[in-house]
Amino acid sequence: MKAEQKKLKGNLLAFVIFVSVLGIDQLSKFLIVKHISPGEGISLIGDFVKLRNVSNTGIAFGLFQDNSSLVALSVLVAIAMIASGFYMFRKEKDTLLMISLGLMGGGALGNLLDRIVRGGVIDFIDFGWWPVFNIADIAIVACVLILVVDIVRKFRSEWTSKKEGD
Repeated sequence: MKAEQKKLKGNLLAFVIFVSVLGIDQLSKFLIVKHISPGEGISLIGDFVKLRNVSNTGIAFGLFQDNSSLVALSVLVAIAMIASGFYMFRKEKDTLLMISLGLMGGGALGNLLDRIVRGGVIDFIDFGWWPVFNIADIAIVACVLILVVDIVRKFRSEWTSKKEGD
């Protein structure tokens, strides 16, 4: 019974993170579109950080702008991978994995909704020296970082166990 409760908590955690990321992402984009004209920006910290309304028709970091076939294919592959991940790991008890799935799902759906509703992803966080990005992008990058840390942690644990067994 305790294992089932842990699985349920993990699934609930992934769902709460998923909904939170999606909600914050879409609210922030709604506010940007409502208050900042396309291409315009507002300085937050001098020239270091600006809020800027940019529509990205490409994929990550503005790659493949205006190549709708490649972008559509990339989005479909990403959706299939995320759906597969949720299905394959639905009984998983690993908290970091569930957190990362929630981040990935919420971020990917947030950007997908933009593509469907607005014809491009609304990006608005601008450091000037880096491509403009949004909350969904932050969630997706955080997901990847968490997965890398989790994989390294598990690998080190297994390697240490095998080394001690020698």
